[in-house]
Amino acid sequence: DGLGRTEKRDLVNRLVFSLLVLLAGLFFTGSITCGQDPTFQITSPDQTLSAGLSPVTFSATFSIEQTNTPTSSTSGFTFSFEHDPLVLQVVDPYFIDRTAASPFQGDLAALNAGTGPDFVSAEILVNGFTFGVIYDFTLQQSITFEAVKPVIEVDYSTNGVLSNLPFTTTVIPAELGSPPLATVVAIPPGVTAPTIALPFEITFTPTEDCN
Repeated sequence: DGLGRTEKRDLVNRLVFSLLVLLAGLFFTGSITCGQDPTFQITSPDQTLSAGLSPVTFSATFSIEQTNTPTSSTSGFTFSFEHDPLVLQVVDPYFIDRTAASPFQGDLAALNAGTGPDFVSAEILVNGFTFGVIYDFTLQQSITFEAVKPVIEVDYSTNGVLSNLPFTTTVIPAELGSPPLATVVAIPPGVTAPTIALPFEITFTPTEDCN
């Protein structure tokens, strides 16, 4: 059918994740609604990195913050970020092998007695990645984002050696995957809150010659 084992696994994970979100909403409210309040923002800071005669590897930390009050509990989230495939690639091992060290940070890593969220959908694409979690299947655990809180750290690498430095590339929010994964934060019971993700820049500068 043209799909390899990894592609089939990622497709199944995406479909299961979508089904779980749908069932959670129907179970608690009888329908899926789109909340008008609160609102959330997903960000990663700009970085400036030295680039020499070898590929550059680095990590980008993605954080979530609720931008208004009162603070709401959340039960999961999804987002995707896109990069220029001529410049960057995602190399985080967890996206390929769930037995690798997890990228979870802060409160997300502390869920379920330190084992992290019950369900994860994570996929590497040529031009970006998708990531989504449900904290726990019973919807008893939650996270609040009254301040900027890191949730995952994703490993990147440049595609070979960069020239014409300094050089800046932008990583942008997008709806990637098939079907496309929306950028949302879920609030029990069964509500998806308005969520925006912001682009960030990676600037590469020449390595200083100290000789």
